[in-house]
Amino acid sequence: PYQIFAGSQDQGFQRSVNQLYDIYDFEQVISGDYGHLVSGDNGVSIWSVYPGFAMYYPNASTNINGITWDFDMTGHLWMPPLMEDPNDPSSVYIAGGGLSGGNHIIKLTRSGSTIDVSEGDFNFNNTVTAMAYSPIDPSHRYALTYNGTFYHSEDSGINWSASTGFSGPDSHYFYGSKILPSKIDLGKVIIAGSGYSNPPVFVTFNHGNSFSNMSQGMPSTLVYDLASTENENFIFAATAVGAFAFSEDQQLWEDIIGLNGTDQTYWSVEYVPELLTARFGTYGRGIWDFILDENFEILIGDLNQDAIINIQDIIILINISLDVIIPTEYQNLAGDINQDETIDILDIINCINIILNR
Repeated sequence: PYQIFAGSQDQGFQRSVNQLYDIYDFEQVISGDYGHLVSGDNGVSIWSVYPGFAMYYPNASTNINGITWDFDMTGHLWMPPLMEDPNDPSSVYIAGGGLSGGNHIIKLTRSGSTIDVSEGDFNFNNTVTAMAYSPIDPSHRYALTYNGTFYHSEDSGINWSASTGFSGPDSHYFYGSKILPSKIDLGKVIIAGSGYSNPPVFVTFNHGNSFSNMSQGMPSTLVYDLASTENENFIFAATAVGAFAFSEDQQLWEDIIGLNGTDQTYWSVEYVPELLTARFGTYGRGIWDFILDENFEILIGDLNQDAIINIQDIIILINISLDVIIPTEYQNLAGDINQDETIDILDIINCINIILNR
């Protein structure tokens, strides 16, 4: 988690592999404009794009020269999105365009010091702007096109079906849109993109058969990227107007820049579970870490950890206050509702008020 690889405008592909202090020291491997970094082996190797070619570093921590494939295609974005191959880290999927026209997903595979190319048969209705697979079952693949059409495949991208009666957010004009499949709920997929004349974020729970608006609390803006905590209680968004977090409990997006975050476009985000950190990349202001409190998953008042605050939690509070039971560390944190370091009648009253929505 302490190694970082970054793509930037003009400053090229950068890496920090020997972090010793709070301030990371980066090495510029190559200059230029790089983005859409993906890896199928947790950062051992890296794929990225430059306006004009895709590049592969087999050993991203040490390689100086990458293996490249010049864009031998038309109709693609200026910086087309990539998707790592879930079965082979030396392969990647790039969003087309097509090798001979049309709009296809193209597979690149490292072969020695060259890259082999193969084009998927399916022809999408417009330029492909986002791709993703389910981490639960990678045979489920998802794609978005420039005009917001959503596609689903259940056979690893051989056959595709478009969502009917739904038009999702348009893409950023040269960088793409975003698809975030759930890590815990097969069929749940969040999509995001341009949201100025329509909501920027939508969610489906059935592989795209139907969608719901998921933009409550989000201003009219363009969403570049999404990431989630491991249990998906929080979703993070990198947007044109800042960094946001969505609470599953409150069903609401909130601005998390506060007084310390930079007032700038937030272009990318990833969640680093080992560090409890949402790591944002900004436009011209570097990388910013939003570090969660180690107790961020605790639901205040939920002493039995069933995700519901009810009479059972009040009974536990009463038993703790009467010394009938010895509270666990979690119960001490969830039960001390008024944060006076004592569980007593005041916490019981506060818990009742939570249940009654007072």
